[in-house]
Amino acid sequence: MRVRLPGLYIVLCLVLAGLIHIVAVLTLPMLAPKNANARLAALGPVNTMIELPAAAPGRQVMPMMAPDVRYAVCRFDLANGPIRLKATIPDDLWLIALYTPEGDN
Repeated sequence: MRVRLPGLYIVLCLVLAGLIHIVAVLTLPMLAPKNANARLAALGPVNTMIELPAAAPGRQVMPMMAPDVRYAVCRFDLANGPIRLKATIPDDLWLIALYTPEGDN
């Protein structure tokens, strides 16, 4: 019986550590003081296209921005219903991605 007791403690410690890890990972986004939406909100008003400054080390608005790409963001307020996007796209490559404030694509 003495041989099994330390093994039981090890298993219980691993289970407890796993539970603490899962709770910490799931609550971290709610506890983060400046998430992506908060950083973008500080750049300008809602329903306005805002061109982000060129990425440089230590001056990136968002993480992992490519230095050779130009970024622009527009936060939309859908409280009054759906919106319509209209733009003249030049011949260059344009990519459009839509995200919720929580980061869901």
